[in-house]
Amino acid sequence: MIRPTRIPAAPLAPFQTTFAGFVEERLDPLLPSEPIIRQYHRELMRYVNTVDPLFITRKVSGQNRGEIVTTCDGTRLRPSDNSPAWWWHRQMFHGVAVSGDNFAEFVENTPTHMFSVSRYETVNTAGWHAAHILDAKDGDVDWWSWTRAEATSRFVRNVHPLNLFYVPMADWPRVGREGELIGFVASTYALRWPDVWAEFTTVAGIPVLRPDTGERILRIGRDNGRRRDEEASPWNFVLGARSPKSIAEILCQHPMAEARGRKLAKDLTVERLVALGNALYNKTRRGELEEHAPDAPVHQAEIAFDRLENSMRTSEQWIAKQVHNQSRWADTIALLREGSDSGLKRASQLDLAGLVTAALRIVDGPYQTACARRRQGASLR
Repeated sequence: MIRPTRIPAAPLAPFQTTFAGFVEERLDPLLPSEPIIRQYHRELMRYVNTVDPLFITRKVSGQNRGEIVTTCDGTRLRPSDNSPAWWWHRQMFHGVAVSGDNFAEFVENTPTHMFSVSRYETVNTAGWHAAHILDAKDGDVDWWSWTRAEATSRFVRNVHPLNLFYVPMADWPRVGREGELIGFVASTYALRWPDVWAEFTTVAGIPVLRPDTGERILRIGRDNGRRRDEEASPWNFVLGARSPKSIAEILCQHPMAEARGRKLAKDLTVERLVALGNALYNKTRRGELEEHAPDAPVHQAEIAFDRLENSMRTSEQWIAKQVHNQSRWADTIALLREGSDSGLKRASQLDLAGLVTAALRIVDGPYQTACARRRQGASLR
C-alpha cells in the first residue's frame, strides 16, 4: 500500500461497510508504518522502566490538565485529555523518529490539552476520533493511591499505537464503544504484530479478541447513532465492557469471592442491578478501602462485600424511594426496561468481575443519559 502524505479525511456520513472492510479501507491508511510502530513501542516499554518516568494519564477529578501531581508512592503523573493520542499519532504517521536519546524529551513535550495541539493537522482535525481498545479511564479517581504499575498501565493505554484506532467523529460515541468492532480491531493488531502485542498486553491488560466478527455490518451516521434498536440499546453498553473495573479485581481476591458473587446475583432484576451499581459506586471507592485496610487486598474485599450485601438487603426500600421521588435512578431503571429480558439473562451468566463491571457501567451509561435528559428538559422550560 502506498502511504498518503497527509492524514486521510474521515468519510462523510452516512455510510456502511463490514468490520473487515472498515479496517482495510479506512483504518489501515491511518496507521503508522510498522517500523515506526515498533520503534515507539520499544522506546515506550524502555521508558516506563526508567528511574523516574513521567506518566501521561487521563485527567480525573481533582487534577488539572498539564499540572504534574505525585502519587503516594512518588510516581509522577501529568493529567491529559485525548490530545496525547492525537499528537503521538501525528508524529508516528509522519515518521518522526524517537530513540533512547530523545524519548524522555518527547514525553515531556507531549501536549496534554487539546488547545495546545489544535493548530496542527491531526486525526482530530481530519474528522476522526481517537478511540481506545482498553479504556484509558476506568472510574477510579483516587489517583493518589495509584501504584506505579497502575500508572504505567494508564500511560500505555493512553498513547500506545496498538491501543488506538480511529472512527469518524460523526458517530464516535456509539462506534468508538462498539465492543465487537473493538474486539475485531484488537484481533487484527494481535495477528499482525504478535510480539509487540504480547509485550503491550503484559503492561496494559488483555482485551477481548473477536476475530469472528469481520463480516458484521458497521453503519456510520445512522440516525446519528441514536435509533432505539438492538445496537443502540443501553444493554449493549452495560454488557460491552472491554476490561473489568478496578473494584472487581479487589473483590475477586476474597477467598469466597465466587460464592459471595452468586449471592449478589441472586434473583437479579433491573432494579437490583441498578441498586448494585449505585452501591458499588458509592460504597466501595478504592481510596476508602485502602484507607481502612492499607496494603491488605483481602481485607478490602471483605469490607467491600459486607457493604454491598448490606446495601442489597435494603435495596427494595432504596428502589421504592427512588421511584417515589421520581429520581434520576428511577429514570435509569425505566431506560433499562426495554430489552431487559435478554439483558438480565446475559448479566446473570457473567462471572463476578463481569457482573460488577456491568453494574458500574450502568452509572457510566444509562444513568448519565438519564441525567442529560433531565438537564435538557430543564433547559427547555
